[in-house]
Amino acid sequence: MSQATGQELPNTYNRPIDEYGLDKPSNAYVLESLDWNSEHDGYVFDVSCPSCSQVVDKIETPLKICYETWCEKCNIRIDRDFGVAVRSDKLNQVSEQEIRQAIEYFWTFEYQKRDITYRKKTLERIDKKFEDVGLSCNVSCPICSTPVNKCTLEYHHWDYENDDGVLICSECHNFISSGKKIEEMDDYARKLGLSNWKQATVMRAAIRFERERGIRPTAEDIRDLLNISMAVNNEIKKIQRWISLKQEIEWI
Repeated sequence: MSQATGQELPNTYNRPIDEYGLDKPSNAYVLESLDWNSEHDGYVFDVSCPSCSQVVDKIETPLKICYETWCEKCNIRIDRDFGVAVRSDKLNQVSEQEIRQAIEYFWTFEYQKRDITYRKKTLERIDKKFEDVGLSCNVSCPICSTPVNKCTLEYHHWDYENDDGVLICSECHNFISSGKKIEEMDDYARKLGLSNWKQATVMRAAIRFERERGIRPTAEDIRDLLNISMAVNNEIKKIQRWISLKQEIEWI
């Protein structure tokens, strides 16, 4: 992506799927993500090695917490983070390329939705394994795109009770919340005509995104990148109005 150079910015940016040239495979899933959607329950899956695409195991969902197996051909361990599942009845519909893309897509776009403690322990190991088998992984902050090996990762909560949130770098985390309490953020949101702190946070994340990347996102883009939906959908047009302003909005 080009950085800001003072010229007129485009109205929206190309989605990350265009930025990295990755498509989300429709029938191939990283093992860890099988537990995220109950629609997978009860099906039989073939487990493939993301390096050679060879089927190494057959499983039923839900998956065991400590699942692991081995690819003898590549001599690597296949676990929940580094195995690709394809429904057995759809195996002939999935190419070797899609199996590799499934693991690349997951660790480029979807890893941010996972539990923060587990994720921090896993990223370094995953990066090394990707390098060993020649896969490409663009693990970075979803707002500023700083690689994880060049920033401190923090978990931004949307819902403390259900532990819903997204992993972002500490600098972006500080910017979107400015160290303020939820009550202060709620007051700030109301001054902008918004309902709550979550909507104000999405707006400030868009400002940060544009500052760092030089490209203006839409409210929908930021909503999707930050793994938040219901809390902002009802006022997405109001949020977009603030994002569309060309000057940065300071704290009122």
